[in-house]
Amino acid sequence: AIGEWDVEGGELTEFQKKYLEFYKSLYSYYTKLKDSLEVQRKGYPGMIYRKVAENIEDYISRLAGKKIYFVGFNALNYCEEKIIKPFIENGMGTIITDGDDYYFKDKQQEAGNFLRQLREKGFIKCDEEYGDFFGNGEKKITVISCPENVLQVKETGLLLDNLENYNDTAVVLADESLLIPMLNSLPTNLDKKDSADRKVNVTMGFPYTYSLVHNFITDLFNLHINRKNNSFYYKDVINILSNTFVQTIAKYKDIKSIINTEIYKLKKLYITIDDLSDIGKADFEKIKFLFNEDASSPKAFLVLCEDVINQLFDMEKFLEKELVREQVALSSFAKIINHFKDLSDKYDFVSNLNTLYKIYSKIIKSLLIILNQIQQRLANFLPFD
Repeated sequence: AIGEWDVEGGELTEFQKKYLEFYKSLYSYYTKLKDSLEVQRKGYPGMIYRKVAENIEDYISRLAGKKIYFVGFNALNYCEEKIIKPFIENGMGTIITDGDDYYFKDKQQEAGNFLRQLREKGFIKCDEEYGDFFGNGEKKITVISCPENVLQVKETGLLLDNLENYNDTAVVLADESLLIPMLNSLPTNLDKKDSADRKVNVTMGFPYTYSLVHNFITDLFNLHINRKNNSFYYKDVINILSNTFVQTIAKYKDIKSIINTEIYKLKKLYITIDDLSDIGKADFEKIKFLFNEDASSPKAFLVLCEDVINQLFDMEKFLEKELVREQVALSSFAKIINHFKDLSDKYDFVSNLNTLYKIYSKIIKSLLIILNQIQQRLANFLPFD
């Protein structure tokens, strides 16, 4: 209503009218999506939560005689409360929380707010005793000044190197982007047979967006999004040729410097494939497929990505242990591409490459590479046990 009211009394533009019409139609889109997903017995997390909450009595009768434990919860949302409370009230459910009297019993401690709310609402017993472990016992705290984040992990590596074993040692990173620098700063003797007490277990993932694979794919997108007909913007060309993976495929490390020098000699903003072929000669032939003229369309770009994935996984250099994290990142990217292809075959919903890139960027924002998922494969590699 506010959107349709103009203070100055002027008429809404055509764009504003369409914008408001779209918002008016959202409820019909929502209901149709919901109905369609229910037919397929599928749902997004919020929809599934709501479905269970609305039919909680049915679940209680179906699970009669069973004991349900809810573990790992702290702050409950509305649906979680609606789902968990009936099980507890019927004597079927128990919620198990982790806390400490130090902040649970002290109302001044914000860390205990949600646990106290659970107690007040009857989710946990009023006489719950966690034990006062945090507030008791002598503690030794050493503060080390480091001007930059990366220096923190370097110092941590030195501290770890002075320990005989890691049995009671945990490194907690406040910033997940420090995981890779931390792994690279670990002592170098972790893979030796006599260092059984100095093995490392990684329990977190690192963001896909910090991988070299993501940088490569972003450069590849830009190369084809910014192209004009059959010519490529010179900065995009230089970026793609600077990539380690492109040099791996070309099997020639200096291809970037050679072509870079020649591009500046040409004094062109946009470079053709013929220009690159003349400059790189035989070395360019191995990476010529990256400049495919058809790859400006979404479907053709997905095929190009498949070619890149296959080429890299077929190369011994890419399969070396130093690149194991990138192998996992590339596997994650392969899953994204397969998902895109399935959607594209069914709906053909993406009309241009720029839209495809925006969808890709949205998907990978919260994507984590879970290192422990490949623990078996890395049994003999540093720094994972």
